[in-house]
Amino acid sequence: MKKNELVILLHGLGLSSFTMLYIERGLIAAGYVTLKIDYPSRKYNVPRLLEITSGLVQRNTTISDYEKVHYVGHSLGGILARLLALKHLDNNLGCCVALGSPNRGSVLAVKMCKYGLINAFFGPALSDISSGSKFINTLTVLPKCYFVLRGTRSSFTPFGNCLGKSNDGTVIVDEMVPEGMASAYVYDFYVSHSSMLFNIDVRDKVIDILENNLF
Repeated sequence: MKKNELVILLHGLGLSSFTMLYIERGLIAAGYVTLKIDYPSRKYNVPRLLEITSGLVQRNTTISDYEKVHYVGHSLGGILARLLALKHLDNNLGCCVALGSPNRGSVLAVKMCKYGLINAFFGPALSDISSGSKFINTLTVLPKCYFVLRGTRSSFTPFGNCLGKSNDGTVIVDEMVPEGMASAYVYDFYVSHSSMLFNIDVRDKVIDILENNLF
């Protein structure tokens, strides 16, 4: 069934919109219009990336044309999705879904910032999403319909064993849930940080959230 609903898709740090393709195909099959945003994640800090992604959305679509507009983002993309939803001024805002996003900041990002080459590769956004960063401390407000999908599989990942607590190989499970968020809006899957993008259960849950949560 064709819907007059748009889903804006945002990839993670150091990745591209191609990584959102599997989820996008499921959304299209379910009748949604999609817009994948390619943004220069390694080049700027998060506030500047928010300005850039907001501009790309405005240039590539007309928000007011749709009955509902949803935001789905992976990792850093989930934080940008959260911020874009908060900037959404039209009354057609739908749901916002974050996939493995470090809403409370990332301990791994803190560790990686200590290595010059790694820090230089990922750019200013890596510092912004580090635990305790000035930027992370500004994340105090949530969109009205915000969901978190978490991975819990750290095995066979480069960093899973060094993070100590339950994690998805990149982000600690507890880091993904904003302070004070109800557990009813959080879903766990036995997938890693990257493999969740290609998992049918994760994809179907994204669609289920968009279809069955009317705010």
